[in-house]
Amino acid sequence: MLARRIPSRKFFEAVFTAAILGFSPGAWSAEARWVTFKTGHDAGRVVEQQIDRQTIRQEGPYRIFWSRIWLAQDKQPFALTVNEAIVFWSQKYAVDCKARRFSGDFLDSSNPHDTKKIKTAATAKWVPLTPAMEKTVCVK
Repeated sequence: MLARRIPSRKFFEAVFTAAILGFSPGAWSAEARWVTFKTGHDAGRVVEQQIDRQTIRQEGPYRIFWSRIWLAQDKQPFALTVNEAIVFWSQKYAVDCKARRFSGDFLDSSNPHDTKKIKTAATAKWVPLTPAMEKTVCVK
């Protein structure tokens, strides 16, 4: 009969330490990448639009970002199927930091049914910039 080696205490300590560090607040920073800027209701559920901080970039005179549709009660992004593929619904917006406004209409979308609603920066309805959005998008 083969004797099985029992892992040493140091091995367990290393695994426990790695698990603790893996679930530390620094590991949760992926959630901090999303900032809610619009809230609405659909069929009695709270629906949020959240800025993806990793997509903020300068594009001409505007700062551009992508947002996701977040179902707050389900705690998951809104997904739809397109040609039997799952697509997470996201939309592209522009921010004019100098004029302190952002495009209330989206400039692009991952949803193919939104193609008729897509606007350009020139035709978009511009609305005043909220302090939270200004802090997220305009401050480098």
